[in-house]
Amino acid sequence: MFSKILIANRGLIQANCVRAVKELGARAITIYAPNDKNSAGVRNADEAYELEVKASGIPYLDIEQIVDLAVKLKVDAVHPGYGFLAQNADFNAKLKEKKICLITPKHLEGYDLADKPQIRSFAQTLGLPILPGTDTCNDLESLKKSAAEIGYPIVMKAAEGYGGIGLRVIDRESVLEANYRNVLSQADRHLLHAPHEVYLEKYFTKAKHIEFPVARDAQGNMVVFPERECTIQRRYQKLVTETPSSCLTDALRGKLKSAVELLMNQLAIQGFVSVEFLYDGDQAYFLEINSYIQPSHAVSALLTGVDMLREQVSIASDAPLSFSSKDITNDDVAMGVFVSAEDTDRNFTPSPGKIERLDLPYGDGVYSLTNVSAGDTVGTFYDPIVALVMAKEISRSKVISKMRTALDALHIDGIKTSIPLMRALMRYPAFSKGEYDSEILATKESRDAIFDNIRTPEESEIAAMIAALSLHRDSSKQHLLDEARENSKKGKVWEMAAEWFNRQK
Repeated sequence: MFSKILIANRGLIQANCVRAVKELGARAITIYAPNDKNSAGVRNADEAYELEVKASGIPYLDIEQIVDLAVKLKVDAVHPGYGFLAQNADFNAKLKEKKICLITPKHLEGYDLADKPQIRSFAQTLGLPILPGTDTCNDLESLKKSAAEIGYPIVMKAAEGYGGIGLRVIDRESVLEANYRNVLSQADRHLLHAPHEVYLEKYFTKAKHIEFPVARDAQGNMVVFPERECTIQRRYQKLVTETPSSCLTDALRGKLKSAVELLMNQLAIQGFVSVEFLYDGDQAYFLEINSYIQPSHAVSALLTGVDMLREQVSIASDAPLSFSSKDITNDDVAMGVFVSAEDTDRNFTPSPGKIERLDLPYGDGVYSLTNVSAGDTVGTFYDPIVALVMAKEISRSKVISKMRTALDALHIDGIKTSIPLMRALMRYPAFSKGEYDSEILATKESRDAIFDNIRTPEESEIAAMIAALSLHRDSSKQHLLDEARENSKKGKVWEMAAEWFNRQK
């Protein structure tokens, strides 16, 4: 087992990694950019070191600086979390030169899990269905020709993209070139030394996103966990996770698990990965293998009782799995909701500022994870996720009910967050019935429909009267009353009342 581990990340995953490493009895060391100095991961680490911010880019992507620090501190291993350098081949190679282990899956020589088209082709040779698409390409004219053959809409992906970075949905040829330039620009910024290559896949607007977490140790012991459904996303980042999925039949679930086992064994993978599929109608298509721990790992941990971060570190040190398939149960349902510091009324615009109040929900079967506290300042530099709220129950309907109560008890003041939207989503009939797809939050119209479901005429009138009566007590607030009248005509009384309340504090 490792004795000293450097966690090269930030935010929620940094805090969770620090906790897992310390529970394993190892020393947890981490890094931070100046604006992250007061985060939970930094506060709880055994040691923390500030990164130098250079004009050349993001400090968490500074391979040379992080490797030099790892060597100086004589660490045994580096945990990259997810995003940033989690699947960067250069980072892995430089650490290997220094005889430092990067906690990432080992696999069959000659293959790169970060190379999505390569793994896609490999899966196809094993008989797995894949989406209509192309191999990697860096020629615009070839892309135009291939897109026409596949048929719009298509999705363009950077060859080594992740987490929505380097991904664009394209519905017509006239915007293909602009999107191609945008994907390459994102790759330059976030995917260090990644090839300037993209590939295309057919885009299914009504599909659902399914992923299977799976662990395999150096001895070949393997456990495929219950699948997670991560269909509800914004900008291709997952906001709601539930496990197991309610849309899969037992027959299809068994078929997909067998495909996952085949892939893992044929690639001789050692470590934790997630194997992802797109489910459209009665057909599931293989998408990719993600070689880093997923943000939703905690939801699977809640369902199964397996601490995936601890097991990931342990497997990387060549220790055997501490559990087997017979120890895994999916009799219950677990759900996780990511809360972001964003203004959902303005297309998820980042909402930086100081957190004035933070009340987390509690109760049987309710769990909250966060890396911030009251008094902390949320910036606009990185991922705006500030909390993960989870619930576990014996059925999907009960876990939704529990999540409604949990989100009602969650309060974050001082910044705008996605809490109101997530509360409304949990009460949206289409969500409760499982009759939704990846487009459910994609447009303002679709989000407004979710809010409209919880607004009745009576409630709007009550909100308007309360606001008007309160405003009349202060003649200096007459302009707010005028705003209230205008907003009531537009059906925005609740937004106006909430804004008025915040102004009174």
